[in-house]
Amino acid sequence: MNPSFNNYEMTRLSHNDATFDRVLHIAHFEWHGIRNATAYCPGQKLLIPAEQPLETRDGGPDEIKGAILNEIQRMGITHVVAQGYSHNMDQLLVHIRAGLGREVRIFVVNHVTTSQFDHAFEMEMLSLLFLRRQNRTLDGIASVKPNFGDVFPQIWNGLIFNFAPNIPEGAFSTRSEICSAYSPLDVGWRKNMYTNVMGALLAKNVDEVRCANFPSGLENVTGLEKLRLVGYLRGNKLFEKMANSQIVLLATFAECQPMTQLEAFAVGTPAMTKHLGIKEFEKDELTQLCSTHALDDPALLALDITRLVDATKDESAASQMIIDHLHARHKLATDRYCEFLGV
Repeated sequence: MNPSFNNYEMTRLSHNDATFDRVLHIAHFEWHGIRNATAYCPGQKLLIPAEQPLETRDGGPDEIKGAILNEIQRMGITHVVAQGYSHNMDQLLVHIRAGLGREVRIFVVNHVTTSQFDHAFEMEMLSLLFLRRQNRTLDGIASVKPNFGDVFPQIWNGLIFNFAPNIPEGAFSTRSEICSAYSPLDVGWRKNMYTNVMGALLAKNVDEVRCANFPSGLENVTGLEKLRLVGYLRGNKLFEKMANSQIVLLATFAECQPMTQLEAFAVGTPAMTKHLGIKEFEKDELTQLCSTHALDDPALLALDITRLVDATKDESAASQMIIDHLHARHKLATDRYCEFLGV
């Protein structure tokens, strides 16, 4: 994986704002959610590998880091924002600081929740971040997880808001005639796929339950007549399936600001998640409709699904509610990045 500046996939759905023309966001090829969150931000983009050595056939780590440094200078970058952290990212940021000194300000946006701390790597990276902040390699650390700055004083106390993809209204087809709930979740306890699928199966106003992965074994304990396996989708195929569904289901146990919800919103489809604890949207109508506490109770989740389906039957009204939410969100996202970066 060769480091890549401003490739098509990282720029085609970005928001445009000249304020961020000299801001470089760096993300990892392998970390899809964070990569997408980065792709939708205004500004320049760089992808690097997280798990493979930072090298190519034409050069080793020193040559690659040198080439990146030269490109940063050529582009006139004044602010570097690491989206997520790895040993490769750490090495690169240390190299940028050593090469450019205080000419460039360096920041990190953290995308981790404490529920992920059962992976020791996440705490190792957080500890390394705090060390780099202490020795002034970094000018600041922020988070997309609400209240993370109250847990760790080294983290900026404002919340960074994720942008939704910049998709023109009407770019994808509208809902199908049948009422379908789409759950694009992976298997695993954090993603809570089985409860999402069962809640949708129980919802009386849902005709079809679409899922990315088959809930293996569930056929032995309940009927799956409404279930349709659509497989794992990405890119435009994912957007098309979301736009064609009445709701998207993402009632998972561990989230910050799930990109899949924002991707659904961007194509005009409401998406249900756990309560995310974002105080700025506590009274937002769409957020209230799309939030549930019923993460381990399919019967109660079915009631919340029924409520969301009924409340968004009027496609035009639902679309306007989503447009209003995204307008407010993107203003907040822009303002918070400006405040955090000092641009």
